[in-house]
Amino acid sequence: MAAIVFPTSPAVNQVFTANNTSWIWDGTAWNAYSPTSGNLVFNGGTLDAGIVSTGSNSVLVTDTKFIGIPPPPAAGLGLISNGNAWVSGVVSFAPSVQTFNASGTWTKPAGLKSVKVTVVGGGGNGGTQRGGAASGGGGGGGGAAIYYSDAATLAATVAVTAGAGTNSFGTLASATVGGVGGSYTTTGPTTSFGGTGGIGSGGTINIGGGGGGGGIASSAFSTTVTYYLGGAGGSSILGGGGRASIAGGNPGRNYGGGGSGTTTLSAPGGAGANGIVIVEEFY
Repeated sequence: MAAIVFPTSPAVNQVFTANNTSWIWDGTAWNAYSPTSGNLVFNGGTLDAGIVSTGSNSVLVTDTKFIGIPPPPAAGLGLISNGNAWVSGVVSFAPSVQTFNASGTWTKPAGLKSVKVTVVGGGGNGGTQRGGAASGGGGGGGGAAIYYSDAATLAATVAVTAGAGTNSFGTLASATVGGVGGSYTTTGPTTSFGGTGGIGSGGTINIGGGGGGGGIASSAFSTTVTYYLGGAGGSSILGGGGRASIAGGNPGRNYGGGGSGTTTLSAPGGAGANGIVIVEEFY
């Protein structure tokens, strides 16, 4: 290794770097230097003097922790090491995503800064046509909760409930299942009500699912024929309620979507779609 030659007549607080080590001149001597402020500030900021790369493709960034609304950008300008020097480039902030379609356990990764968790409850089943002048109502859409948290406040593991019914991210956020669509007997009224939408709780934002549509039997267009229509399923924040039916009920089409009611005597309504838990992890 070549001998280190320090600058002559340095200015006070001048930083000198050699062999991946930095020193700062205090007016009398060179002292080991380690920056204490943020290394990089985006959107026109500057890099602290004396910072050197430590490995090829490493990225020098400030704290990417994020709590609040809206979520951080997918990418921003930064400096990336090419193994010898820092060069400008695009630094990705895209989160890592875990999805839970069934119950399980979320484990906090090393280096995690924050999370955004979206919990969607299952959709309600569509109602049944049980005879008479009535069709089944649509099932309600599942509720939703969107939860933001600093990683430091999260436990090392969190139990996740996902699938049909009410879903949850531990005790921190939950979303209930949509209500079942109405069904009526021969003596029931000509309209069956749709199921109520589920609700979210515990989230930074809590969202109700859409209510299911009412089942209809009408002879308004004919004096001899009665028209039946099973109520449409309510949608969740991800959409996907089952479409209105003139026969058997249609299932929910997306996570948390309610099933539609049926017009087929004694046949079950469309099944509500399962809910989901989505964990977006920011580093």
